[in-house]
Amino acid sequence: TSQGEPAGLAVDLIKAIAAREGFEPTFKIEPWYSLRQALEQGRIDMLPTMLYSDQRAQEVNLSVPYLRGRLALFRHKRAPEVGDVAALSARRIAVIKHSISHDYLRQQLPTAELVLTDSPEDLSARLDDGLADYFMRIVFEGDNRAVPTLPADFVANPLQQADLQRWVALATPPHNDELLQAVNRGLAAVIGNGEYDRLQARWSAELEPATIPFEHALKGLSLVLLGGAASLLLALLWSWSLKRQVRQRTQQWREESTRREQLQRRLQQGLKMEALGQLSSGIAHDFNNILTSILAYTELATERLGQPHDEKLAAYLQQVKQASVRASELINQLRLFSRSQSGELRRMQPRTMIDEVSLLLHASLPKAVVVEIDADAQTPHIRVNPIKFHQMLMNLCVNARDAMHGSGRIRISSRRLSTTDLRCSACGAAVTGSWVEIAIADNGSGIDPQLLPQIFTLGFSTKEADQGTGTGLSTVNQLLHEHHGHLVLHSPPALGSTFRLLFPEADSVDTESPLSSQSLLSLPSLPSQPAQPAQPSPPSSHVLRGRHILIRDTDAAFRAFIGELLRGHGCVVTDRSAADTATGRGGLAGHEQAADPPPLDLILLAGSLETPWTRAALTQQMAFFAGQPVVLCTDNDTDRQPARWRPLGLAGVILKPVAPEDLIAHLTALLNASTASEPNALPPDPSLDSRPVSHE
Repeated sequence: TSQGEPAGLAVDLIKAIAAREGFEPTFKIEPWYSLRQALEQGRIDMLPTMLYSDQRAQEVNLSVPYLRGRLALFRHKRAPEVGDVAALSARRIAVIKHSISHDYLRQQLPTAELVLTDSPEDLSARLDDGLADYFMRIVFEGDNRAVPTLPADFVANPLQQADLQRWVALATPPHNDELLQAVNRGLAAVIGNGEYDRLQARWSAELEPATIPFEHALKGLSLVLLGGAASLLLALLWSWSLKRQVRQRTQQWREESTRREQLQRRLQQGLKMEALGQLSSGIAHDFNNILTSILAYTELATERLGQPHDEKLAAYLQQVKQASVRASELINQLRLFSRSQSGELRRMQPRTMIDEVSLLLHASLPKAVVVEIDADAQTPHIRVNPIKFHQMLMNLCVNARDAMHGSGRIRISSRRLSTTDLRCSACGAAVTGSWVEIAIADNGSGIDPQLLPQIFTLGFSTKEADQGTGTGLSTVNQLLHEHHGHLVLHSPPALGSTFRLLFPEADSVDTESPLSSQSLLSLPSLPSQPAQPAQPSPPSSHVLRGRHILIRDTDAAFRAFIGELLRGHGCVVTDRSAADTATGRGGLAGHEQAADPPPLDLILLAGSLETPWTRAALTQQMAFFAGQPVVLCTDNDTDRQPARWRPLGLAGVILKPVAPEDLIAHLTALLNASTASEPNALPPDPSLDSRPVSHE
């Protein structure tokens, strides 16, 4: 029924028998093969509409027959009509598992392809999926409601075979003869008193259209309206959700597009800075050579003044020398700042590094911006990477310049700070204990309080798109936290800003190499050989006189100045361009092919260990002039580290630009050591390193 209750001739017949025999039946609806197994196992008491067969009579108890049925065949419209069952041997036939149709076809067509299903509903689904062309089911006589509803595109295929007729009986569990006798008695009584005929007449009549009660119609209409309202609500919710997702995706796309543009600008800016760094490094290299020549010829000019000499001219030459030294310091700082590799941490004095940054600031800031330095020389040391320290201070000073619109005052100070109540403006961490404070203050317009939470975000900038990339403060924040420091910002509106960089104090004992404690603006060069107490070193003019020195460099002015200087001290000088290495020629014209080359006392090779031609020239000189000391004259600060040049067999390194008196002193010390050592052996004295020597 519509309520899911079982109905039909067999159901009414069982109810009539139960009333006659005095028991109350309960009905169970399951697939046919499940109920048949349950009957055989004794888990149910009766199964109606069991078609008779000899095999089934041996498996279960069957009542006297009460109805006739027949096996009916149905085919798909595209399948050919068959006249008997034997013609189905090569066809796909669908049947319900363990039904009379299944039993019959297994006996008649043992090789047929059977598509087994669990229920009439499953049978219809398999047919709709096109898994079979024919199906067979039982059709009962006198029970119109048991006539199967044909699936789409299926029609009846009549068969004229007597063995398709079957009697229908009520089945009971095997070996339950008492129940079988009760069923037979009740069935005989129902048939005998005419009740069976009335039931059969009722179910064999044509089904009349059922009238639907008003309340049922109203209930159905309510369900339809409720379903429609629910569908409309779901559609509205789905539409709202879809619009929300579209807005979110659009916003994400815009943010991603903005971020991509910012990254593109940062990449372009980074490429510009990289190109600028390479350009400045190349300019610094050439400019160092020029400064070296200026310093050298100034020194030579001073030596030729004689006594008495023009005091004013001597003062002029001294001013040229001092200006060249200041220019050299600025160029060295520019080289360091443009490097892509940052190096290691060093134990540094803040006052020294602040002075170094001030040199760059005076050269890069407008004249209307005044830089004041208030750095305490007694401020504790900090362990920092000097390049990154310079970058932090330069970024903050450039921001201060922009905040003051090119005119104002920047104050850089350092001191020791003990605090218990500060908090980092970037990461929000509590700041307590002892710190070294580097403060950069300006008298600009200050920062809007509403922008303070965003200023350290990468890409955030209040400048125009072509004036800023939004990386300055985020870079300062990142570099400072890499040094385990914190940043405290104080910026009242319209009263300027103060950025306080807090660094941890360095250990009192310096464990770094000697280079670590030196200023980046020092002019390191090869030191003089220490004098022995019992045997003082002879004057340089005696040591250098008659010595044969080979000079290799690409810069003709440098070779000319060194040659002039050494010849003035009595040396025999051979100078060759480093380009000879590329052409396969040696350092001495025409002599490297000779069997007995002229003896050399020292080779002065100019270049950088990072360039291929320098290493090629060094290898060539080492191979041909075995045992002769080779000194590298370079403007690359990293080349002076002993770990770089000692394994190559160099006797020492001189950093350009070098004062003439320092060069003469170093070469004198080296030749003294070479003379005192065994022939053709490098001097073992460990003092010939790259420690810096300060000079005016």
